[in-house]
Amino acid sequence: MSNNTRKQVTIIVDYGKKGNYDIAVNLSKKALHDLQGDGQQTRSDRAVLLNTLALLYRDLEKPLESIPLLEEALRIREELHGAGHMGVAAIANNLAIFYSKTRQYEMAEASCKKALSVKERALGVDSIEVARQVSNLALICQSRHRLEEAEFHFTRALDIYQTSLGQKDKSVLKTMTELGQCYHQQGKVEEAEKFLRQVVTRGDEVEKEGSDTTWPTIRPIVLQCVKSLRELYISTRNTEQLKRTEYVIQKLSRDVKSKHSRIPSHARLPQPSMLPKLSSQPPSRSSPTPPVPVPVPVSKLSNLPPPRSSPTPPAPVSKLSNLPPSRASPTPPVLVPKLTNPSRSSPTPPLSRIPRDKQ
Repeated sequence: MSNNTRKQVTIIVDYGKKGNYDIAVNLSKKALHDLQGDGQQTRSDRAVLLNTLALLYRDLEKPLESIPLLEEALRIREELHGAGHMGVAAIANNLAIFYSKTRQYEMAEASCKKALSVKERALGVDSIEVARQVSNLALICQSRHRLEEAEFHFTRALDIYQTSLGQKDKSVLKTMTELGQCYHQQGKVEEAEKFLRQVVTRGDEVEKEGSDTTWPTIRPIVLQCVKSLRELYISTRNTEQLKRTEYVIQKLSRDVKSKHSRIPSHARLPQPSMLPKLSSQPPSRSSPTPPVPVPVPVSKLSNLPPPRSSPTPPAPVSKLSNLPPSRASPTPPVLVPKLTNPSRSSPTPPLSRIPRDKQ
């Protein structure tokens, strides 16, 4: 890429990040129009600008306009650098994303496998980039209802991630969630619940560590995982666990609005002993609790002023018999509070998922 094209791409991307897509698209088209000549450098710059413009159309949700641009950019890079170049893999991966968005799954799988083959040869079979590409291939297979192949690819990507990144990385938790969803689609309920609950447990451990940078990136994954658990419990009619997941979803959805908020301890997915017992009776209005009097220290009692009037002394026992009998006051009626009906919340529909793309 020439220096002039690099500067142009930087300006275009900056406008795109600020949401000024009209300006970014016009600058991209102008830069493509101004390219002159048919030399190797010019064609290389053209491939870069085509890919940049395609990604802008992605943000504008115009995949049909992105596909021809990426197809041309892929041809240019294959002619200039050969089929095994990493630049070819990057555009092939982006092209697979847009094919998937337009439901051209066969072409999406072919492009994804091309990118995977290049990355395996260039980076090794156990690299992080290969794991990302394998995960994208699993999502495409899942969209084509080839669930056993999707399970195989998810498992491979998860093994690479856990070996390279540890147990609590966001890529690990995201892949575990996707694998749990794949198990659920296959009817493997026990395996699905196992993986999904592991994600919740590890997310809870990350939250307890108190990291202000890690937890905000993990929280949306945990939220999606709990939503998947809810769908699982709906399908198995497990009403007890369903109530718990609904409670956690409400807390996570509320906390996700704040960048640095964390789940309180009572909002985590609780065990049966941690949950309050749900009553079938509607809640009743309770009378306010009277304030508790604060005791006065004994040392300060001597400084208190004397009372204004002394209490009336009790009457002698001999005179009590001469008093007229007292009339008993009627017992006041017992007031029964009105009952209110508890509110019900409707379940959140499952979210659709699309393979991740690469800039």
